[in-house]
Amino acid sequence: MNGVSYKIQTISSQSDHISQNRINNFLNSISQSMTKPSTKRIAWIDMAKAIAILLMVVGHEVGGSIYTWIFSFHMPLFFILSGYTARRVDTWYGLCKTISKLIKRIWILAAIMIILLAIENYLFYPARITNVIKVTVMGIFWGSNGAVPA
Repeated sequence: MNGVSYKIQTISSQSDHISQNRINNFLNSISQSMTKPSTKRIAWIDMAKAIAILLMVVGHEVGGSIYTWIFSFHMPLFFILSGYTARRVDTWYGLCKTISKLIKRIWILAAIMIILLAIENYLFYPARITNVIKVTVMGIFWGSNGAVPA
């Protein structure tokens, strides 16, 4: 009887050791994912962004209630998904680096596009320069430069 209980204890002790290793590996992977940023893409977020982009294109082409429905959620969806995948900024240096990167990647392009739109409005819609500037500034404020200067 003594030999049987020893084998059971050995098997039990081995399974406990394996379970403990699995738990340790799991906890280590969680702590690494919290401390080290992951470069892996998250498939469901990419799919949600693709659907939101397609809906945005459809929303710009249709009118009525479909337009209202799509525009009621597609931009908040982009912000939520961007926040979900954003990295945490812990230092002032990290904040300055992030802001600098955003200015280079987004705001310079936006400024160029706004200037090109103002030039287009001035050339193709004969109006006073003050009206072109007014429409351009209003477009920047409201986030859409679809107005034509009068």
